Amino acid sequence: MCGVSSFPERQDATRQCHATAPNGQRVALKILSTEAKEDSAWLRRFLMEEWIARRLDSSNELKPAPAPESRSSLYVLTEFVERQTLRQWMADQESVSLIQFRGIMGQAIGGLRAFHRKQMLHQDLRPENLMIDADGTVKIIDCGVTRVEHPKGDRAKVEMSGKYLSYNAW
Repeated sequence: MCGVSSFPERQDATRQCHATAPNGQRVALKILSTEAKEDSAWLRRFLMEEWIARRLDSSNELKPAPAPESRSSLYVLTEFVERQTLRQWMADQESVSLIQFRGIMGQAIGGLRAFHRKQMLHQDLRPENLMIDADGTVKIIDCGVTRVEHPKGDRAKVEMSGKYLSYNAW
């Protein structure tokens, strides 16, 4: 099954497919479109996603799947999670209890803490980038615009997606 990712600036930047790896594990395969491969900014974001995922160790982050040592094309493999976005989940709920709300936000904060401990800032946290699986586990996804603090303190350009801008950019 394949779907087109919805980036505000470029609707066709990536495609996501679900497949079964040789070891039997279900994985999500994300590939960059031909047009986006020619855009150095999109290429950089795409390459950063897997690198960032491999640095994090939290149950609230989408985990990278084992990848072959050599690749013949550009792609990102992650765990496959039966999921829905927080936006979809909120629309499906008639009402949300304080306990449910605290549980979801607590997990999201725990995931953000994992980023911050590695000197990274997600920069695109919004309901569409928080997934909730069948067990109620919240996972932060889409790390393409994550800012990584460089050793000398150099800061990358602040980026935003849609209507959401990171709090530190205000």
